[in-house]
Amino acid sequence: MFYIKRVKSMIISILEAITVIAAVFILIAGEPAAATASVQKPTPEPARRLPRMDCSTARIPITNAIYELFTETYEYEGPKPMSSRTHGAWLNLADRKADIIFLVAPTDDELDYFAEKGVDIEMKVYGYDGLVFIGNSSNRVQNLTSQQIRDIYSGRIRNWNELGGANADIDVYIRNPESGSQRLFESLVWEGHNMPDFSRMNFEQGDPSDHVFVDMGEITDKVIDTQYSIGFNIMSYISGWYYVGHYWSPLKLFSIDDYLPSTENFISGRYPFLTTSYVAIRANEPEGSPARQLYNWIGSEKSYRIISENSTLAVAFSDSTIIKAGMGFDPWAADNIEVSVIRVANDRLAEMIIILDRQYITREDLLRYSLDDLGYLRNGIFALSGRIFTSSEYYSYFHSQSWYRGVSTSDSAVTRSFNNYQRRNLDVIVAREKELGAR
Repeated sequence: MFYIKRVKSMIISILEAITVIAAVFILIAGEPAAATASVQKPTPEPARRLPRMDCSTARIPITNAIYELFTETYEYEGPKPMSSRTHGAWLNLADRKADIIFLVAPTDDELDYFAEKGVDIEMKVYGYDGLVFIGNSSNRVQNLTSQQIRDIYSGRIRNWNELGGANADIDVYIRNPESGSQRLFESLVWEGHNMPDFSRMNFEQGDPSDHVFVDMGEITDKVIDTQYSIGFNIMSYISGWYYVGHYWSPLKLFSIDDYLPSTENFISGRYPFLTTSYVAIRANEPEGSPARQLYNWIGSEKSYRIISENSTLAVAFSDSTIIKAGMGFDPWAADNIEVSVIRVANDRLAEMIIILDRQYITREDLLRYSLDDLGYLRNGIFALSGRIFTSSEYYSYFHSQSWYRGVSTSDSAVTRSFNNYQRRNLDVIVAREKELGAR
């Protein structure tokens, strides 16, 4: 026992001596280099970057929402989105001042510019909007036909009394030639018709340039301030900036050919002046670049939600199209294909509705649907039991479904006929609506 204690005492003495010597060494020479070299710090991951985004004025809410999502939620870094308007954004993509853009199809002049730069374009559809015609809310005219629009803008109709309105001259307003909404006005409204030379039109006594506006807000404000006027704009833009407190006052949106400009009529394709929204990048963007990564993200469930919640677009995605420099782009040929995409999106909503009285659904089944879509699903449960709708949007939608048979306007009477599937599915849909902020 004495031997063991003596050995233990010797070991402790040796360890204490080593500790003292090491301490003295550190005081004289500093911490040994070998000690720091043996512990290597992990290499930091490269910062996640956003590309330089640009867009038309109507798409500002979408690009801002994308920026906020990636910077605040996913901790990406990158420049804030630009808004150089349609023409400027296309040129910026060609000049490499922007990496990804959200807007309408390029004009021939813009395609020529890409050809000069030797830049190919890769683009795809992410939704459908509407070119809407606007007036002052005091105007009692509610509906215009496509032909009446052309007659107004060609000068054949000059007074509102020819359309059932007041005896007042029509003040006509347009956009500048480079604007996205002006090019849509010319291509959609005048397809197959002789388009007047707007630069030479004498809309009324005075300078014709007084009727041409560069900014989307300017033309809308002018229409609001001029009682008997007409202008046009993009639905998503005015819904984002002028739809306050659940009404448009003092702005009027004219129905065209008896169809209101609304998301449901964009989805169904019934509204006559549908516009196509594209996202575009340079075709040679490498895999893994910020622009390519964001471009590929457009089409995901999360992108569907972001776009739906920040626009009135009928959201639908298409495959990519490559436009070779100098080859040109035919948007009408493309639209013949793309319209089928929007109808597929509409079919998906309709297919979900018709199972709500015979199959249970879960929260996960609803993740792909926007808040507006959920409203259709919720009302679809009532429609399956014959609810007659007083809302024009739901009335039009459900009356277009082959299975629908209206029975009663009473919610309580319709609810009494619900089966267990309808009751349970209604609770699931309402819960999901509350998650997305519905009251």
